[in-house]
Amino acid sequence: MKKPNLIYLMVDHQIYYRHGWDHGPRIQRKNFEEFARGGVEFTRAYSENPLCGPSRRSVLTGLYSHHHGEVLNDVNVPFSNRTYLDILTDEGYRNYYFGKWHAGMGTALEHGCEGYCYPSYGNLYLTPEYEAYLEEKHLPRPVVEIECTMDPWRLDLIPGKTYIQDKEWSNEQASGILLTPKETHEAFFLADMVCRQLEEIRKSDSEKHQGLVRELDEKLHAWVECSCTVKKQETENKR
Repeated sequence: MKKPNLIYLMVDHQIYYRHGWDHGPRIQRKNFEEFARGGVEFTRAYSENPLCGPSRRSVLTGLYSHHHGEVLNDVNVPFSNRTYLDILTDEGYRNYYFGKWHAGMGTALEHGCEGYCYPSYGNLYLTPEYEAYLEEKHLPRPVVEIECTMDPWRLDLIPGKTYIQDKEWSNEQASGILLTPKETHEAFFLADMVCRQLEEIRKSDSEKHQGLVRELDEKLHAWVECSCTVKKQETENKR
């Protein structure tokens, strides 16, 4: 039986408001909502841990954080259990991972994946791949107008002022309105990388298919030619 292709989308860096339940302006996400309508809505889903690293490790392993050991961010407990990425690799899947890791030591690239993934928090706004993306698309660096702050110790974060996500670790101290083109957002950057990879896979599969067709065509021609030679020989023998 042919194995199905799998796509796993995990959203991140979202603030609690602007998703409809605060009766304020809604985020425009028509494509995402249309995609979601074709699936199952879990109305009572809860995070296993309030911290990023432990909850991500739980998603990867299916275990509670007190079982897999990554109970706090970046304690980097070695993986003692296989992740679903390891299992898929063992089952013959070719896995691609694009985006944030922050699930403990290493990256997804050490669990049978190809793609784009940095250790720990991995602020992608600071990576050379993102810089190359901005240059190729002729885009400025992203700037946010602060609406809400979450870190009382960051006295430089003031509502109405601008904010640039330039920290190596944790850039969620503020949220607001993106002033630069939407394509400067990390979601568009990652989506661009994924779409390019999918296009490469499509071309590769097409070339493999064409190669199989050519091989089959050559074998068919060889078989027909051989058959004709045999029939010709049989005819000559009868004479």
